[in-house]
Amino acid sequence: MRLHLLFSICIFLICFGFVAANDLSVREIIDRAIDKKLSDESICNTYTSLKTTYMIKYDKHFRPEEIKEIQKRQYVSGDKHTEVVFSIKRDGKLLDRQDTEQEIRKMVEKWEKEQKKGKNQKHKSRHEYVDPLRKENQDAYHFEIIGTGDSVVGIAPSAVAMISDDTDSNRQILDQSVEILLTYYIIKVKSMIEDDQHVNGTLWLDDKSYGVLKAAYTLAKLPAFADRLDFEINYTTLEVEGVEIYLFKRVDLKGKTGFPFFKKQFGIINEYSEYERLDGIDVSVFNSRFVYKEKE
Repeated sequence: MRLHLLFSICIFLICFGFVAANDLSVREIIDRAIDKKLSDESICNTYTSLKTTYMIKYDKHFRPEEIKEIQKRQYVSGDKHTEVVFSIKRDGKLLDRQDTEQEIRKMVEKWEKEQKKGKNQKHKSRHEYVDPLRKENQDAYHFEIIGTGDSVVGIAPSAVAMISDDTDSNRQILDQSVEILLTYYIIKVKSMIEDDQHVNGTLWLDDKSYGVLKAAYTLAKLPAFADRLDFEINYTTLEVEGVEIYLFKRVDLKGKTGFPFFKKQFGIINEYSEYERLDGIDVSVFNSRFVYKEKE
C-alpha cells in the first residue's frame, strides 16, 4: 500500500512538474528565446570557424546545373566579419591561384557595391532581415505555438552511433554511445508588416534552454523581381564556460529571381564547423572582407 502510494505521488510530481515547466505562454517562450540569444552573443562575441559556401545554379526542375564551392575560415567579432578563402572549385574543378584571386576580387567588389547601395538608400542590405528574435522587433511580429515535438540524437564520445531508423529493433548504439531526447516547441512567426525586410516562417525552440534548433523563413512580401526567396537555418551547439551556446550549422537559401520572361533559380548553402571562441583578435584581420590564403 505504501509502495503504491509512493509510486502514485512520484507519478503526480513528475507529471505536474512537466506541465508546470511547459505551461508557458508563447510570449514567455519568445522572451526566453531572445534572452538566450543575447546571452549566447555576449559569451561568444568573438570567434572563428570553418565555412564552406556552395553557390548553385538550378535548372527549371531545381536540379543543380552549376556548383561553385568555396572553402574558407571566417573570423567574427560583433558586427565585424572577414573570410579567409583557401580554395574555390567550379563544378568540382579546383581553380588555380590566378583564377581564385580574380574570383575573390569579384566577391569584394560585389560586397562593396552592396554596402554602398545600402548606405545610399538608408536601409538594410538585401541579405539581411528584421530578426523576429530581437526585442526591438517584437511589435512587428505575431507568434503562435503550433505544436511540440521530440527527436532522438545519437551521441558517441568514443565510437560511432549507428541509427538506421526510429524503430527500436533497427537502432544500434555502439560502444559507449548514448541517446539524448530533445523536446522542442514549434512556433509560427507572422509579420505584421508586409515588405521584403520582414519574414514569415517557423521556429523550433529547445524547451529547456530555449535555444533555436532550426528556423525556416520566407519574405513577408517578395520583391517585384522575385518569385521565390526563402531560407532555412539549422543550428549546432558549442560549450563555452559550461554553457551550451547556439551557432549556425547550415544556412540554406533558395530563390527564383530575374525578369518576367527570364528568371533564374539559384541556391546558396553555407555550412559551418570547428567553432572556436577567441578571447582576443588583431583588428587588422578585418581590414578586408575577403582575403586569399592558399593553405591554412
